[in-house]
Amino acid sequence: MDRGIILMITINKEKCVNCYKCIRVCPVQFANVIDGEYIKPDNDFCIKCGRCIKHCEHGARGFIDDISLLKEMLASGIKPIAVVAPSARANFKIGKLINTLREIGFKEVYDVSFGADITTWAYIRYIQRFSKKSVIAQPCPAVVNYIEKHIPQLLDYLIPVQSPMMCVSIFLKKYLKKTEPIVFISPCIAKKDEIARFPDIVQLNVTYISLMEEFGDVYNRAADTGKFDYAEGYLGKLFSRPGGLKENVHAYFKDAKVKQIEGDIIFEYLEKDYLNTPDNQKPLIVDILNCHEGCNKGTATKLDVPIDVIDYEFDVMKKSTYNKFKSKRLFKFFDKKLKLEDFMTTYSNKSKYLEKPSSDVLENIYNEMLKTSTEKRNLNCSACGYDSCEEMAIAIYYGYNRKENCVNYLKDKMSLENEELYFKNTQINKLLDEINNTQIQLEKLIKEVAFATDVVDRSMQEIAVGYSESAKEIENISTSVSGLLAQIKLLDSISKELSTKIDILNKTNNILQDIGSSISLYALNASIEASKITESKGFSVIASEIRKLADRMKVETSIVKKEFDTMISLMNQIPDLSEKILNAIENINSSLVNESALIEELTAKSEEISAEISRLNALIQQEGVL
Repeated sequence: MDRGIILMITINKEKCVNCYKCIRVCPVQFANVIDGEYIKPDNDFCIKCGRCIKHCEHGARGFIDDISLLKEMLASGIKPIAVVAPSARANFKIGKLINTLREIGFKEVYDVSFGADITTWAYIRYIQRFSKKSVIAQPCPAVVNYIEKHIPQLLDYLIPVQSPMMCVSIFLKKYLKKTEPIVFISPCIAKKDEIARFPDIVQLNVTYISLMEEFGDVYNRAADTGKFDYAEGYLGKLFSRPGGLKENVHAYFKDAKVKQIEGDIIFEYLEKDYLNTPDNQKPLIVDILNCHEGCNKGTATKLDVPIDVIDYEFDVMKKSTYNKFKSKRLFKFFDKKLKLEDFMTTYSNKSKYLEKPSSDVLENIYNEMLKTSTEKRNLNCSACGYDSCEEMAIAIYYGYNRKENCVNYLKDKMSLENEELYFKNTQINKLLDEINNTQIQLEKLIKEVAFATDVVDRSMQEIAVGYSESAKEIENISTSVSGLLAQIKLLDSISKELSTKIDILNKTNNILQDIGSSISLYALNASIEASKITESKGFSVIASEIRKLADRMKVETSIVKKEFDTMISLMNQIPDLSEKILNAIENINSSLVNESALIEELTAKSEEISAEISRLNALIQQEGVL
């Protein structure tokens, strides 16, 4: 596994509040990425400078080192070698620390300050051998990371000499033939990156913080009597404070131009000052450290001692240590025993170039951010963590950030939303006025409807009463019609019987006529016979009277017959007329029955309507009260 890609900066997602301070304090443009509701480091850009951890007030950022691997190693029975950083003298009682390491299972404990002495020797010999005009010191892995990842054009100036940690470890492996695993007792998070480049030389990076969290009780009871194996460092003990390398170089070359710089300003210095300075005007050596107070207060320390107190103690240590004859003897020893090439290293270009988006692309992003003017595009408030609005736009383009994290976007968006809200509020007020007017009209209409429904209700009740009375009248008419129908049927029966009687009278009249005709004939015959009889005057008179009577009877019976004929004709019409009247009355009666049923149904419906109108009227009255 490539140990170089291990993420050392940890994120507690629950504690991250998206305050963007990690972006703001980070010296690298896009080393932090917005991931949902939290911000995480991007290992391709992160240099492990530790600023995000130091400045996170919410405890969302932390780091991991190799303390867990060390515990596993010790538990398995392996006895590793410890190499202790020079800054341990500022953070611990060095004798107590050495005894603590031995007690928890380390076989031997060596001083990295001795490796710093080798580094100083190697720097000077490298500059002399290759006639270098200017080099950048590399003990600080955060600086090395920054150059490799972000200013690869300075790689040729980064001195290819190993750090004190690597120098002492190489000395142990190559010259003292040590085979045990080497563990660096470290003040630095970023040393894990350096160790990952040389896994065969140093295996673990265990920080002061983790060591004390796990074995603080052992340290507290340990005696301050421990001594380093082999040799303790010389002036290399000063390496951990700002300017420590400078002090070491000046001990051998007093007039050497060494630039001392540390803290936040180093990145701008490298990118703007050093890079743009002609080689013949650059300092011979740039003694550069990521941490403002040097390794003594490195990224994995918890030292609360004032820096002036530490410097005072280091000045005392320097005074008691420095001896120019000893310095010469040490360099002679190194020249005799060591080979410069054993302590050389190489670097690689790890930069990830992000091409600046085109002006059209940036234009679209600016518009999405509501930055529609030149003034808005150059606010550069840095609230998002970036130095400029353009950097924020580029971050958005590459997915490292989002427009919602721009405070001015939120302000402008809120302003637009307020304008829209004001417009909508105006519309709502207008609508409320219309509703109010409508309500007034509605109330008026409700009153009118209530009045109308009351009138309709009363009318419907009157109609219902009228229908009821009409139904009764129709029922009476139907009863009368039924009685009339019965009388007509009786009349029809009588007319039929009368017709029968008339037929009999007609027959009798006919008989009388026949009798009259016979009498007339007999009278005629009698007259004739009387004429034959001379003395039949009386008979003749009788015959004449009979004849007159017969003629009268004949005339009368003819009249009677004529009247009977007329009567019979009229009587014959009565059955037809009665039948027609009967049919008509039956139809009327049927219609009256149907009409009565319909009126009953309408009466029921009108009662239902009246009930509903009453209910509606009650609701309207209730609504009017509300």
